[in-house]
Amino acid sequence: MADMYYRGDVTPHRTWDELYTELQHVTRQHEFITSMYVQAKLNSRALLDQVFPAFEKVFGNLFSATALRVLQSCLNNEFEKVESIIEEQTGKSHSKDWVGEKANQLKQTLLNWANNKKKEHNTKHSPCRDGIPPI
Repeated sequence: MADMYYRGDVTPHRTWDELYTELQHVTRQHEFITSMYVQAKLNSRALLDQVFPAFEKVFGNLFSATALRVLQSCLNNEFEKVESIIEEQTGKSHSKDWVGEKANQLKQTLLNWANNKKKEHNTKHSPCRDGIPPI
């Protein structure tokens, strides 16, 4: 059997049409790219939980254009632009009151997050925490 295969005397049992072969290849590529996309979103979410854990309480869809632009401005310390970014991204789909409410909610979240970071920083470097009494 191996000799016949080597000589080329054996033909495949079933021959696939070229379209089926291409469709199979494209389907595998789609599955691979989709799994990479899902993994990238999971990694992004895990990183966001480390950097800015309360952000997902403000935005329902973390990967919307508005949420991503606001996150970018927050990470660049451009907090004053947040309200204008939200207003620009949402257009006329939301009222000015809604935009102001979202901006205030985000500012409050940022303040809480900053205060928690300060508390964590102070307790991490506390000599009492390590069992060394203060002098």
